[in-house]
Amino acid sequence: MSVPRSRRFAHAACMSVIALLYVLSVPWYRDSDAPLRLWLGLPDWVAVALLCYVGVAFVNAIAWILTDVHDDLPDDVADGVSDDVADALNVAAGDAGERR
Repeated sequence: MSVPRSRRFAHAACMSVIALLYVLSVPWYRDSDAPLRLWLGLPDWVAVALLCYVGVAFVNAIAWILTDVHDDLPDDVADGVSDDVADALNVAAGDAGERR
């Protein structure tokens, strides 16, 4: 199953934006003798870092929305699961004693 090209591009763009936000969150651009300014009651470099981290969380959520996650095991893998592993999975799922 292939992922549409537009989704791959959007996912790559999200990852690029996340990387950019991480770079912007580090106050490397700030002069050491720059006067302290307050934004949102915090020093400006702290406010910028926190806003970047909130942006990272938001863009990361969008990237996960664009990602297809398949929880089903392929048939060839499921057939290779031993009875002991299947029993352990059934116990973990609360279906002890029932076979699939």
